[in-house]
Amino acid sequence: MAQDTHKLKVTDCPTYSDFFERFNKGLHKRMGDIVRPDQAISHEILKVVVNLVDQDWESALPPHKLDLALEGAFYTITFTLALRGKEVSLVELRGIRKCWSQGLNHETPHVIIALLGRFKNEIGESHHLMPVLVSTPRGLEPGKWVKRVLEAYEQRNIYSGYMFRKSDGTKKKAKEMEPRFHD
Repeated sequence: MAQDTHKLKVTDCPTYSDFFERFNKGLHKRMGDIVRPDQAISHEILKVVVNLVDQDWESALPPHKLDLALEGAFYTITFTLALRGKEVSLVELRGIRKCWSQGLNHETPHVIIALLGRFKNEIGESHHLMPVLVSTPRGLEPGKWVKRVLEAYEQRNIYSGYMFRKSDGTKKKAKEMEPRFHD
């Protein structure tokens, strides 16, 4: 017999047997599970990582500057705005450009990060706008990295679409931006 949430059924499947359930429980007790929880990093560590990317950016040739600018923007935006993987993929260039000068000329200089599409249960909005300081009190500079990304895309005549994109213009997944960080 196999029992689901609302029904009981007769089956001859060996994995639904009492023996297999006891075997599986014993297996987990002896071997354990591989658990890799997301762990937070401190701003000091992130600052060191961003400084390494900044050093690479200074010495990089123009074709590689966009990738490094995107990497720096990814790290600073996700950290300062506490965005998760699926959320950071929604960052959109046109919305950032639209609010760029207004945010920099404000009494507290900031950059507006525009997320395209429905976000956190909003209804009827095309952009979710999130302000972030140009330079945080702890030394992170999201404004510098976003500006570098915008300038690099301008050189390629790209003014709209997802900031973190593949070569065909579709959005990248966050895990595609992480390998260099882990290295």
